[in-house]
Amino acid sequence: MKALMGIGFGKVTDNVSIREMPLPVPGSGEVLIKVKAVSINPIDYKIVQGVLNVFLKLKIPYTLGFDLAGVVEQNGPDSGLFQKGDEVFGRVADTLRDAFGEYALAREQDLARKPEKISFAEAASVPLVGLTTIQAFSGAGGLKKGETILIHAGSGGIGTFAVQYARFTGAHVTATTSTRNMELVKSLGAERVIDYKQEDYRLTGEQYDFIYDTLGGAYTKDSLALLKEGGRMVSIAGPPDASALTKFGIKGIIKWVALGSYRKLSGIIRKKKLTYHYLYMHSDGKALEEIGSLMEKGKIKAVIDQTWNFVEFPAALAYVEKGHTRGKVVVQVSS
Repeated sequence: MKALMGIGFGKVTDNVSIREMPLPVPGSGEVLIKVKAVSINPIDYKIVQGVLNVFLKLKIPYTLGFDLAGVVEQNGPDSGLFQKGDEVFGRVADTLRDAFGEYALAREQDLARKPEKISFAEAASVPLVGLTTIQAFSGAGGLKKGETILIHAGSGGIGTFAVQYARFTGAHVTATTSTRNMELVKSLGAERVIDYKQEDYRLTGEQYDFIYDTLGGAYTKDSLALLKEGGRMVSIAGPPDASALTKFGIKGIIKWVALGSYRKLSGIIRKKKLTYHYLYMHSDGKALEEIGSLMEKGKIKAVIDQTWNFVEFPAALAYVEKGHTRGKVVVQVSS
């Protein structure tokens, strides 16, 4: 079988290649999937860049990819939730990280049945962004009906799902985006869209109950100031808090050093009695079933920027690395 492999660390175009590799064999509780479509997420190119080496400690060459949709080909021992021929979608576990191939292994618990009305490309586009958003909106006290939420990068992969899901929960949604994406973000359910090229989101005078920080850096610190007293922020790009580092197994002096960036935020967090939570999502087949149901009912739609062919995989990953996609980029692996 062919798969996109990491052959080094650094710029994507120099460090990935489509190569032949043995067909994987499913272990206990796993299934082998004939992959139909996959989607690319920022974590995929960050792995190639070496940003996550401190956590993953990968050996070259290494497999890539998390989001997939396909057909069950073979069951491993102690697996029975799905049978050969079942159409499924999911986010494979961190320990597998093998979606970007003609075949991939996945734990059954990380998969859901693909609704008939949803294409493989649409199904492959939502696992990571959908699970991240659902877990974010249930964290830090939860996003409640009638509350106000600010979502950064509303036209990106995470943002396009988050705007729709926040609106579905009954929240009042404000999102930031660029001029060319204003109408797209409005169409997804944002009541207020801030064009960051024309308006400084920090100076609108608006205050929010909940902020979904998808950008990190200065956005994390500046956005905290926009929360109401007692407000909540969930970040997927800002500094990890102590509980997140513990989950990563970071201890001692390394943990103390890693908390340096978070400590710079602690003053405003204490002063305004805010809740800050760093989220690293986990796979969850049951939550994917909810997402699939919402898509089938038309409550959530897939937003796909471009679809590439398998032979174009390195170029597709490099395209996402540039950081200007509208929604998700999908690679069609097989027909």
